[in-house]
Parts: sequence; structure tokens; C-alpha cells
Amino acid sequence: MSKIIKVIKSTDSFKRDVRIIIADRKQHHLFHIEKKLNSLGFYRIITASSITEVYHLSKITPYLIDVLIIDAALNQDACSKFNLDNITIPNIIVYQLPAEILS
Repeated sequence: MSKIIKVIKSTDSFKRDVRIIIADRKQHHLFHIEKKLNSLGFYRIITASSITEVYHLSKITPYLIDVLIIDAALNQDACSKFNLDNITIPNIIVYQLPAEILS
């Protein structure tokens, strides 16, 4: 029983320490993802609306960013000089919402 409690405690500590950037052009997507992460116990969340903003946040943030959750459309910006190859974040989750959700 005590092993299970230790695992749960370390998991809760892990959740408190994880730093996340969510990147999407649409504010309501950012809000929805952030709210879901909050309900799972993740609270150190920064939001961004462009790949350039993600790049700058990852460089100026005094703490290491652990996870980037980014909309696939942001990385496809041809006009942006930044892309995921320029960002030094160890864990990157790229998502693409189905068309019926976007409309």
C-alpha cells in the first residue's frame, strides 16, 4: 500500500514541476487545452499564438520548458523563419484537429 502512495505522490510532484507551452492561433483552442491540463493537475502553462512567439518564449524563459503542445498548422508557416528544428524543447506534441471541429 505504501508503494502505491509513494507513486501517487511522486506523480503529483511531477505534475507541479512540468512547464508547458501550448501554441495555437485560435484562442479558444488554447483555453480548452489549458483547462484540460489544469484538470489533470498541470498548472505551469504558457500560451503562444505563433511559432515565433514559441521560439522567443523558449529562449527567454528562465526555466527549462519541458513540453511543447503545438498545432500542426503553426509549424507549416512558410513565412516564419522559425520552425520546430530551431526550438530546444525536449518533448514536443504536434496535433491537428479534425476538419469538423475546426468549422
